[in-house]
Amino acid sequence: MAGIDDDTILMLHMNVADTSTTFTDSSDSGHTATANGDAQIDTALSKFGGAAGIFDATGDFLEVTGSLGEFDLAGNNFTIDFWLYATGFPAQFARMIDFKDDSGSRVTNLQAVQLTSGGDIQFFEWTGGNSVSASYSSFLNQWTHVAIVGDVGDTVKIYLDGVEKASATVTSEHGGIINGCRIGETMNNAGYFINASLDEFRISTVKRWTSTPFTVPAAEYTDERGNAVFPLNRSVYPIDKVPPAALVW
Repeated sequence: MAGIDDDTILMLHMNVADTSTTFTDSSDSGHTATANGDAQIDTALSKFGGAAGIFDATGDFLEVTGSLGEFDLAGNNFTIDFWLYATGFPAQFARMIDFKDDSGSRVTNLQAVQLTSGGDIQFFEWTGGNSVSASYSSFLNQWTHVAIVGDVGDTVKIYLDGVEKASATVTSEHGGIINGCRIGETMNNAGYFINASLDEFRISTVKRWTSTPFTVPAAEYTDERGNAVFPLNRSVYPIDKVPPAALVW
């Protein structure tokens, strides 16, 4: 299926060998996602491709750096979507993705997606003090497609397995200053790590879904030509013609 296009600014398939710490961005942006702690690839549990990223809440996260304004969601159309497998909730909250400003100090939580102690998935805008939350309790211990979709009017919706679960206005008080993100922990090193597996993690500068219910992806994302961008030298092959040496399931 398609899903990697000009509107995709981050695409992590997480399909490499077991215990690998290589997280390749298969979008045209080609960001570097640096693994920290023992964030790694796990082949024991995955949604697609025989592997996923595993984060065990003991210092695991990915650091992604981009150009100035590239990851700025404020007042723009955007979609953050991924597959999540969680087995419980944190004592306070656990950050699935956290965006940072251009100061380099990584102390400003501008926008974030997190699991809360109350059993919710939440998107919030730190400087505006606004948030939208959806109950995730009934989705534990299974792969769940999570989609956070926002528009230029600052309406943000949360979809779980293709069904809209929450919608709210999440206003912003900044613009153009976000240049990176962390997946799995807060930007200010507060230690709010996730304990979960993630697969097919994608950020887009477009609203991927506008109505509910929608059919969730049935396979990993490809480009418009049906080609999958695999790790290992960022080579592009038709899905049915990937050379064995490049394919690790």
